[in-house]
Amino acid sequence: MALALVPVRAINLVCYLGYFLLGLMPVPCRDGTGETALDNSPQATNAEVRKRSDLPLYQRAASDIGTADLTGLKELQEGWFIEFKEKVTDPSKLARSISSFANSHGGLLVIGVKEEQKTRRMADFAPMTKEAAEACIIRAREAVTSHVTPPAYYDAHAVEVESLGADDEARWIVFISVPKGKTGPYLHSSGCIYVRVGDASAPCALTDLSQHERLWEESLHRKKRLKDRVEHLSEQFQVGIPSFHVAILADADSPGRSKKCSFEDFRAIALSSHRSSAGAIFDHVQTLDSSFLARRTEKLIEANGLVWDYDYRNGLHFVKIPIATHIWLGGEFDNRPELFGVSSLASRLRKSEAAENVMVLNLLPALFFLSIVIRKVQSMHLLEGYEGDLKLNAKVVDAKGTIPFLGTPMYYSEIDEIGFPYVMREVGFVNKLDNPDAWIKFPVSREKDLMAGLEVDVGAAFAVFSRIAQSIGISRYLSLGMTGSNKSLNGVESLANLFAEAHSTGFSFTSQNNINAEKKRG
Repeated sequence: MALALVPVRAINLVCYLGYFLLGLMPVPCRDGTGETALDNSPQATNAEVRKRSDLPLYQRAASDIGTADLTGLKELQEGWFIEFKEKVTDPSKLARSISSFANSHGGLLVIGVKEEQKTRRMADFAPMTKEAAEACIIRAREAVTSHVTPPAYYDAHAVEVESLGADDEARWIVFISVPKGKTGPYLHSSGCIYVRVGDASAPCALTDLSQHERLWEESLHRKKRLKDRVEHLSEQFQVGIPSFHVAILADADSPGRSKKCSFEDFRAIALSSHRSSAGAIFDHVQTLDSSFLARRTEKLIEANGLVWDYDYRNGLHFVKIPIATHIWLGGEFDNRPELFGVSSLASRLRKSEAAENVMVLNLLPALFFLSIVIRKVQSMHLLEGYEGDLKLNAKVVDAKGTIPFLGTPMYYSEIDEIGFPYVMREVGFVNKLDNPDAWIKFPVSREKDLMAGLEVDVGAAFAVFSRIAQSIGISRYLSLGMTGSNKSLNGVESLANLFAEAHSTGFSFTSQNNINAEKKRG
């Protein structure tokens, strides 16, 4: 598949996007499985593992704590960064502890130990059964989702106390590590904002304006930094070619994150072939000041095609996906009108007496690319041990004065009834950039065979695509049903079939400059 988009005036500024051979190879772990181990990330070096083990217990992710580390508990004292609990039965109280660490400087909660009241140090283990430990971890999840707004990130992990003997079933304790939150302040369901004060979780008084200002200022600064970064990249990649601009955010301090992807990791995922007989969708990777960048160039340095920029400091991905375009010449289209049924528009355009040189945007190939890139992003964060949700925002650029096309029965029914959709103005990102909590959320899926052996995430792509379509004049409720022999199919099921067919054959499409977008800049 070629994605180079280099304007060539002799052919109406057509930008070539070549052959499309799709699918995504999973990134294997050392043990040969597709799962990422929490305690030893798939490509972590010995030096990285040693570096994590050299940190104090309260600075490590819970997933990096093992049986051999338990002797170090006796050296710790409950205080600003440590809290000991013999057991937890009240999710509300557990949420109080977690939110107080997130609102302060982070810390470690240890459940299953007895505390010496005078010294505030661990007196002895009070372990639980494995089933009870698993229930405790579930209780932590319920505590955060039910009692903390926005939900604070944490990492929970059960560790076995081997010295108690194999015959003793109660030999597990639970660690919950909480990093300093970046999207706070974290409000407890009681209406209080809890912070860490010494060895207790204390409510922040409403009169303590300096504490409130600190919590809000840290959150607002991060949100503004993300907003400015996305706007800056979007402006750089707005060059007159109709495109999707997509922002995907992963929290930098996600629970379970056992490593950060290196440039070598990013390069391997970006350049991985989709299947043994297919080419990769990216062919050029480089490092920048604070990000990794993958592009499709078709060996042309100045090519302006598919782009994936990963800002590893902020956990922010920016993706630019060109949209396939066709020019209506008055009696026919200029190129490849058979692609996804675009030629079926001809009779309707003649009937409506559409003016010459109207640009038609074929959205389906861009949706396909979006599903592939989302899966690559997921693969990268699975490699890190990431367990949080990803957040996605998107918009269409340089589409003013065009007709968006979606080759489905419901699309044709709607244009026959109310006329062609027409992009009068571009509305920007579908959600506010400075409020990532309102972006579209989807999990980092561990499934590797999502449909017909293809590594794409149709569900996540479809969710954001419906919002994008709405922003440029297509009803978000239109089914993505198949035309032809598969008219009875609709939604994600038929889209999966369409993608599977595209994977089994090679095809190309073109994207070209939108004259109306150039006029807007002039």
